[in-house]
Amino acid sequence: MHNGVDADYFNMPLKKSTANRMVFVGNLLRFNKSRGVEFVLEVMTKNEFPDDISFKIIGGPDKEVSRLKNYISEFKIE
Repeated sequence: MHNGVDADYFNMPLKKSTANRMVFVGNLLRFNKSRGVEFVLEVMTKNEFPDDISFKIIGGPDKEVSRLKNYISEFKIE
């Protein structure tokens, strides 16, 4: 499937320790524009957002990774 997932490869039940994790895996750009990861990071900094949820970002290209690292540093996001 073009933008889908084959669920047969992901039959494992979630471990309790991974229940509070969000993961983005893929290209950080689409048509040379951001996919909105900054928006997710911004929402996570709001007081109403639970503190026990982590967000992992796995992707590229390297230039976009550097830009996001600067964004995270500038806004002091943990």
